[in-house]
Amino acid sequence: MKVNTTAFARDNGMEDYVHYFQRGGLLNLDSNAYEPPYDDGVVFSDSEIGALKLESSESRFNQFRQSSGLWTLVMLCSAAAAGESHASRTCSIG
Repeated sequence: MKVNTTAFARDNGMEDYVHYFQRGGLLNLDSNAYEPPYDDGVVFSDSEIGALKLESSESRFNQFRQSSGLWTLVMLCSAAAAGESHASRTCSIG
């Protein structure tokens, strides 16, 4: 696998990202590849393992575990859309 990902990165001018391609390829083959023993010497960091476990969790609650910045953006966009909808109904010309 490393030979293919290394060749792909080299051929496309992305040598700095070889380790990302290796990890992604490994996870594509086996979604539990982040658990030891590691395959092909690819090692995942603790934060990557935590994110992968959260992503593959069966708990419905985990789907709402997002950053506060994302939730703030969602609320602001929703409020703006609601305000725009209200303004278009009350300020019609004609």
